[in-house]
Amino acid sequence: MLLIKKKVIRNDCEYLYIIGFVCACFSLNTAFFLSIKDNLTLLATYNSEMYLIENSRLYLIAKFEQNYLPIFALLGLIFLGATYIKNKIFKTLLFLIPLVIWTIFTVDSCINSVLGTRLNFYVGGDFAGEYKYFGDFIIKFVSSQGGALIIVSSLLLIFTICLGIFCSNIKSKKSFSISYVIFAIICGFLGLIPTQTVNGDYKLLNVFQANNISFYNNGNFFIDYSDDYEPRLNLDLKWKKAQGLNQAQNVILVLVESWGCNHTYICGDGPSYMPELEQIAKENLLFDNYYSIVPATSLSYLAIAKSVPVVQGRKQELNQYTTELYKENDLVTHFNNNGYITRFISSTDHVFGMDSSLKKGGKFTEVIDAKHDLFKSIKERYVFNSVSDGDMFDGILKLIKNEKQKFFYVTKTASNHSPYNSPLAANNDVKAFEYTDKVTAEFVEKLKQSNYFDNGILVLVGDHHMWDTNSIVDNNEPTKVNKVPLIIIGKNQKQEVNHAVFSHASLGVLLQYFELPTYKYNKFNTNPLDLENKDISKDELVVGYDYQKLNVISYKYKGTEGDIIISGNKSEFVDKDNLSEKDQQDILGFIATFRD
Repeated sequence: MLLIKKKVIRNDCEYLYIIGFVCACFSLNTAFFLSIKDNLTLLATYNSEMYLIENSRLYLIAKFEQNYLPIFALLGLIFLGATYIKNKIFKTLLFLIPLVIWTIFTVDSCINSVLGTRLNFYVGGDFAGEYKYFGDFIIKFVSSQGGALIIVSSLLLIFTICLGIFCSNIKSKKSFSISYVIFAIICGFLGLIPTQTVNGDYKLLNVFQANNISFYNNGNFFIDYSDDYEPRLNLDLKWKKAQGLNQAQNVILVLVESWGCNHTYICGDGPSYMPELEQIAKENLLFDNYYSIVPATSLSYLAIAKSVPVVQGRKQELNQYTTELYKENDLVTHFNNNGYITRFISSTDHVFGMDSSLKKGGKFTEVIDAKHDLFKSIKERYVFNSVSDGDMFDGILKLIKNEKQKFFYVTKTASNHSPYNSPLAANNDVKAFEYTDKVTAEFVEKLKQSNYFDNGILVLVGDHHMWDTNSIVDNNEPTKVNKVPLIIIGKNQKQEVNHAVFSHASLGVLLQYFELPTYKYNKFNTNPLDLENKDISKDELVVGYDYQKLNVISYKYKGTEGDIIISGNKSEFVDKDNLSEKDQQDILGFIATFRD
């Protein structure tokens, strides 16, 4: 009787073990599928394969499963292998492998659900110190369908691990051997070699493929360039000076959070998240071919402040090349030297690299953040300890009233930053953008009423595109290049849509041109309004990348565009047929200089 009872318990443990693991994998797989299901039609539309749209959806689902099922089969092999080990220490260590992989998947799912991007192994650790601000992100994640499924799958996984460690001999040798063979067949049939990454389909990849851990040679963003890398050594980056308009007006530069052309009709195909700002754009000077460089506010600001394309590099620090270049054309320094009061005004704490970017930039007369006396009396706080955008703009209006000399202000919105905890709603991106749109338009109107524009300009620019899960960009306009709106409001600016191609790396040049006696530039900057200067480039080399594919940098130059696979000295163009040898060398040297 006792032997029969032990056998029943053993069989029950075996069934629970197998069922728990399969259910956990199913839950995790479903959680990731939920994050892409709304994109399948768009992905099918822009997929490079020639399939009918109705068939493309099935093709993409099959491609998604090809990228995920082998990982689960591999985890199954590890699980089953662990059950054959009798030593509990080694058994536990082996079980830790799938637990670590599972944790990576969980973090990736959270970032994918909340931010619309993927976990990046290389730069994720840079923001680990911001953990005190993660509460809103986690709440949004666990309240989503995918987040709930991840929690269920994680609990099931932990249950099966505990069962495997603490239940002695839970396996029936015959049945587990069959299971082992089945998992091995799944691995072999589906193939552990991941599909090659291409534009637009990173959402279909598992987290390891998204980080370029695959058998395809897709480059490596973090391989060093040698000191004698020829394209960089031969690059001419001498700075030049030209005559500015010397209007000596006040300047307010507003970085509008996540306002990319993927959510507007003035430079993209919509939908519109900020209709009031779109109307303002139509009544003033709008640049509809303007680009950010990277989807990060801190680096976008740094590119504007330094008039160089700040591309994140392997070392996460300034090297000899960027140190020299950063000193050459610092926007804040130029305004300081021309008698301006300079202020950086943030409604939030300085998070996610902004404190570092401010240190690398020129020294502002004053740096204001969420803890400043300007906002001290405001108790209602939102994402990153911020006051609302409306309160921030009211604070700026108070500062303006008390200014005794010319001023240059840089500020940024925050109420429409993920996880979109705004005065109109929590965890609602549409309402968050609606709020920022409304109060920014009101700020413009209040500036008009105060006669600010008699001697001042307002610059509204997207810092980068929105990190969302419901926007796919055509391969002809790579999402990595981050197209954003740029609007300039002032009495001297006529109503016009300017189609010049340029980026954050030249906005500082343009602001110098407007307000200072002279402005500095190099061969890769452009000034679309200085038509008299025949020496300045009329076609900027625009580069850009996204955190989903750090090993690929996109470029636009002289009417051509394409991708470069980054791999140190072996970096190469995906398609270089439309570029001269000189242009190729310039582009390679340019990227090596600014991202090393």
